[in-house]
Formats: sequence, structure tokens, C-alpha cells
Amino acid sequence: MIALEEEVAAEYIIAEKSPYEKLIELHEWIELPQYGFMYSIPNKKKNREDFQSWKDEWSQVLLDYAKVGTFHIIFVKRLLTESPFNKFTNRKNAINELAEGLIEKNLGKWVKKKEALRVYWKSIEEWVSVIEDWAHDHAIFDVIMIPDIRNSEQEFASLPVEDLREIFKKIEKQGKANMVELDGNDQFGIKFKFS
Repeated sequence: MIALEEEVAAEYIIAEKSPYEKLIELHEWIELPQYGFMYSIPNKKKNREDFQSWKDEWSQVLLDYAKVGTFHIIFVKRLLTESPFNKFTNRKNAINELAEGLIEKNLGKWVKKKEALRVYWKSIEEWVSVIEDWAHDHAIFDVIMIPDIRNSEQEFASLPVEDLREIFKKIEKQGKANMVELDGNDQFGIKFKFS
């Protein structure tokens, strides 16, 4: 019994990294003082190329932030207080520019009257494949309802309901499953046809 206690005592807890810590691994420059100028928006009219380069770089940071944090919807108010976005000299304007950068690339869309941004770090088509694979790999033959998705502990568990509906409809249209709809807007699921 002592050997087991010693083994347990010798183990160390691996702390889960925050989205910001994961983001630094992808974009080391956001922590470096020599890149402090990146926290100011270049003048759109005088320095068009600089502005576009700035917007592209930061839009990628925002996309990666959503991905590493598994955020599908990001509220602007949250970004105003989250690193690295809270370091912008004109935070609200900068965040709106980044959001527009993602929207221009079809990687985002405004929701809730521009209070939040739906970020597509995976396309709906990619989610179709991910959910199909998950159901197949776990041999789920029963109807998969929204609570099953929410309890799955997968990246797609927090997808917006309207996205899940669209994903399920695409899977059904491919003939791989049947959608099941119960009374109520969010009471639906899918039953796969595994052969």
C-alpha cells in the first residue's frame, strides 16, 4: 500500500492551459514588447496595406482564440476584458475590425445585434463529418438528441442549436440519417443509418 501512496504523491497535476496561454503558443509575438505597435489600429486611409496586414493578422488571432478556447460564440464585452484583446488602444473599434475581418472571409457572422460573433473555426460541412465520425466511433444506434450532444464532452457540444439543426439536415439530406423532431423548437435529434 505504501508503494501506491508514494506513486500517487509523486504524480503532479497537469494544469489545463488557458485559451490565452494556448494562443501565445500559436502567436508568440502577442507577448513581445517590440510588437506593442500591433495594439494600435493603423490608419485605414493613409496606410491601407498596413491596415489590411494588421487586420489579417489579428483576425487570425481571434479565430485561433475561438478554436483553442472551443468558443463558437464570443461576446464583444468578453473580448474587451480578455488578453490579448484588452490591450488594444481603441478596444471596441479594434475588436469590431477583427470581427469584420472574419466575416469578410466567411469565418464569422454577427449575432445578437453585433453584441456577439459566431466564429466558424470549423465549417458546417466539417462539423457534419465530425459528428458522423463521433456517432459511428461510439456505435450510437439510438436517436441522438440535443442533450446527448451537450453531454458528449466533444468540441461540438456547445455548438449553437441552429447550427446543429443545419448539420443534422445536411446529414439527413445525404441519406445517412433521419432527423427526429419533437414538440418545441429545440426538441430534435438525429438517428443514423449505420450499415
